[in-house]
Amino acid sequence: MKNKKWPGILMVIISSVLWGVSGTVSQYLFNNASVSVSCVVSIRMFTAGIMLLIISVYKGNKDKVTGIWKDKYSRFHIIIYSIFGMLGVQFTYFTTIAKSNAAIATLLQYLAPVIIIIYYLIRLKQKISLSETAALLMALSGTFLLLTNGNTESLIISKEAFFWGLASAFALAFYTIYVKKLLKWPSSVIIGWSMVIGGFILGLFVPDWGAVRDFAHFDIFLSMLFIVILGTLIPFYFFIESLRYINAKEASLLSCSEPLSALITSIIWLHVSFGIYQFAGAFLIILMIVMLTLTSENKPAKE
Repeated sequence: MKNKKWPGILMVIISSVLWGVSGTVSQYLFNNASVSVSCVVSIRMFTAGIMLLIISVYKGNKDKVTGIWKDKYSRFHIIIYSIFGMLGVQFTYFTTIAKSNAAIATLLQYLAPVIIIIYYLIRLKQKISLSETAALLMALSGTFLLLTNGNTESLIISKEAFFWGLASAFALAFYTIYVKKLLKWPSSVIIGWSMVIGGFILGLFVPDWGAVRDFAHFDIFLSMLFIVILGTLIPFYFFIESLRYINAKEASLLSCSEPLSALITSIIWLHVSFGIYQFAGAFLIILMIVMLTLTSENKPAKE
C-alpha cells in the first residue's frame, strides 16, 4: 500500500530547506542593513500573512477566512497561536541570529524535537519507539556535527544568544504541537491570520521604521523579498499542511534537515569549508530521514 505520509514528509523537507537558506539570507541582511530584528520580523510576517489570506480567498475559502473569527473556540486559539507560536518562533530565532549567527541559532532551535518528545512522554503519556529514539539521536548528533564540525569550542556563545536560542526551541515546540487545535481550518487561513496578527502586534513596538530606507538597495530588497516569500510564506504553509499527514514528533525530527540546507548554502554562497565531521553529520541527518520514511505507518498518526 502506498505510504500516505509521503506528502507530509516531502512538505517538511521542502520547508526545512527553505528555512535553512532563509537563515543564511537573514544573516546577510542583518550584516548589511541597519534594520532591527523586530522590523524585519514584523514586515515578513504581516506581508506574507496578507498574501496568504488573499490566496485563500482566491481559492474559494472566503467564508473560512472570516469564519474562523465566528467560532469562539477557534478565535481564542488563533490568538494564542499567533502570539506564542508564530510570533514567538520567528522573533526568538531572528534575535538569536542577530546575537550570534545563523548556525548557532539553528543548532539551539533544534532542541525542539527533544522538548516535543518529552512532552509526549510526560503530558500525553505516550511511549517513544526505538526508531524514534534512534532518529532523535541521529538528528541531534547530525545537527551538532554539521554546525560545529566536531569542535565544541565553536559553541561558546553569549548568555543572550543562548537564552534566545533556547526560547526559540520552546517556541518551535509550541508552534508544532498547538496548531493541532486549529487544523479543521485550511492551512492558508491558519498561517495567514497568525502572521497578520503577530506581525501587527510586533509592529507596534518597532523602534526604527525609518531604517526601511535600506530596502532601497537592490541586494537588501531582494534579500527581504526572499525572506518573505521563500523563507516565510511557502515553508510555513507547507509545514502546517504536513501535520495533516504526519505527527508533531515526525515533523520536528524531519525538520532537522534544515541545518543541512543552511550549511550547503553557506558553502556555495559564502565559501565555507566542509569538514569530515560535517560530512558525517549530513549522513546522519539523511539516514534519519530515510529511516523515518521507511518505518512510518501507512496511516496518518493521531495525537
